[in-house]
Amino acid sequence: MAKILFGDYLKSKKNKGAVYESDDEIAKRVKALIESDAFIVQPRFRLESFQRGLELLEQIPDHPEAEAMKQICLERIEAGEEALIRTDFENAKYHLETACDEYEYRKVSEELQAVAEEVKARRDRVSPGAEDAAFYDAMIREAEQMKEKADAKAGGFTRKATLRRVCVIAVAALIVAAALYVWLSGYAEYMAAKLEGMAGMYESSYSRFYKLGDYLDSRSQYEHYKDLYFRQREQDESKSLQKAKAGDTVVFSGTKWKVLEKEDTKLRLICTAPGEDSAFTHLAYDGETKMIPEEAGDAGNGSGGDAGTGDRTAFHGAPDDGTGIVFSEGSGAGTRTASWKDSSLRAYLNEEALKHEFTQAEIDAMELQTSGPSENVQFGTRLEDEVQDRISILSVEQVEAYRKDGIFQKPSVDMWMRTPGHDMKTASYMTAKGSMILYGNEVTDTSLSVCPVIVVDYRKLAS
Repeated sequence: MAKILFGDYLKSKKNKGAVYESDDEIAKRVKALIESDAFIVQPRFRLESFQRGLELLEQIPDHPEAEAMKQICLERIEAGEEALIRTDFENAKYHLETACDEYEYRKVSEELQAVAEEVKARRDRVSPGAEDAAFYDAMIREAEQMKEKADAKAGGFTRKATLRRVCVIAVAALIVAAALYVWLSGYAEYMAAKLEGMAGMYESSYSRFYKLGDYLDSRSQYEHYKDLYFRQREQDESKSLQKAKAGDTVVFSGTKWKVLEKEDTKLRLICTAPGEDSAFTHLAYDGETKMIPEEAGDAGNGSGGDAGTGDRTAFHGAPDDGTGIVFSEGSGAGTRTASWKDSSLRAYLNEEALKHEFTQAEIDAMELQTSGPSENVQFGTRLEDEVQDRISILSVEQVEAYRKDGIFQKPSVDMWMRTPGHDMKTASYMTAKGSMILYGNEVTDTSLSVCPVIVVDYRKLAS
């Protein structure tokens, strides 16, 4: 008998015991991986599939079909590596064509460097014939030429940024030359914030005014330039959303989102990579909900928080016990369930997180989306309710559909899904590696995160 440890399964259970299965069962799993090859589009996933097959075959070396299946896996891994190099090369070329700032050009340069090294390693490892060698050499030369172009573009942005910084520093230097009492009074910082605002650097300007507190008219200046920043952000978002299509990445509310669908002027977006400290990380499906600290730049319905205060009222009027954690009234302690309609997660996303992460104009542009019934076919659990939310999460059925279309493959975090797990005290989730864990995790677990889904009408945002 071969011993298999299921990492994702063990993550959702406290029991750390091992699970055993027969050699024939393992052989069946390897056959399933081989037979599913035709349904896997991306080379990287095909490689991972066959490498997983080889790992399983190492556990049943004496099985009569092991050697034949191993040979198939090795051959397809070889073909997959070839396809992956070509795919990486084409992706790098596309990223170079679509790059628009210094950071993106530098990332493209690193990507092209990695592609060139991959091609060189491939050429030296497989000892290709004369025709293949010429093809690889041409790919290497083109990658190096594109890298030089990306470096030149990045250098141009650097020079412009340096010139702008020099101008700002020169002006600031004149202010710094003032008497010591000017420094102590905060006037230099005030003037620096004012000059940045006049130069169109609104985000930096309102941040400076926020830190100045009640000095002179810093409060009103803070509100003024923060409002200008949000209006500018909303205009840029409206323009980028008009041009976007399914599969593209756009910026909305200062965060990157992937376009799942586009119909007329409406786009369904998902944030697949919420930041470590964002409002969407480390959340229970139904249980404790965290407080979001108020900061300068808090969207807060377009007005943000008051400078000098950190007070926020928890949604549902739930009391704060002094730990910074607020308990949603939700379904009640001790009766937590995977019901999306009654979950604390749904309430948190559509109240606290909504107000914190988006301006009022952005909220007004967000359409209500209907979340219908969802069923866990493997374990026979089901949600029956149909609700409408501005912020929702994907169900198992939706994730499978988007993966089939190649629009959404995996998040960068372990994310909750709006489908029950093996019972109604657990909810299904998807790992950062793309595994669908239908067995689920306890709904009170706060180690998982959320990839929020919204529907935005860019026509409303433009107005």
